[in-house]
Amino acid sequence: MTLLPLTVKQIVEAFQASDDKADFQIDGVDVKLVGIVKEKTEKVSDVTFLLDDGTGRITCHRCNGMYVKVHGHLKGLQGKTELVGGAKGLDVLVLNYLRQNSERGVHRNELAKQLNMDQTQISAAIEALDSEGLIYSTIDDNHYKCTSNG
Repeated sequence: MTLLPLTVKQIVEAFQASDDKADFQIDGVDVKLVGIVKEKTEKVSDVTFLLDDGTGRITCHRCNGMYVKVHGHLKGLQGKTELVGGAKGLDVLVLNYLRQNSERGVHRNELAKQLNMDQTQISAAIEALDSEGLIYSTIDDNHYKCTSNG
């Protein structure tokens, strides 16, 4: 399955094919959207929530019993094991640097130079952050930007 990272703003401005009941298609692939969950409403059959990615908000529906994808690491707390999301180690340095306001994103070579890291470390951090939906490529496969502002 191919995923396309988008912002809420891009989705809201997308063209709908024919009528109100038709599914949206953006480049013919499923979309990947990362944001903060707001105003969650749970029903017997589904969960509805607003997702805010910093460019806007969109209503999301998830049917109960549906599979979801969760990224994180395991932590022990008060005798319970929990899954906690977020970056760690060198990934945090890369993520914080990518939070700067740049339309084009930051080139991987600039990351390596500014953070005093080699390309292997940069590639590993980019791969981890991208797979967790915390960053995305912008103008090409070498420029990256953070999905959130902070």
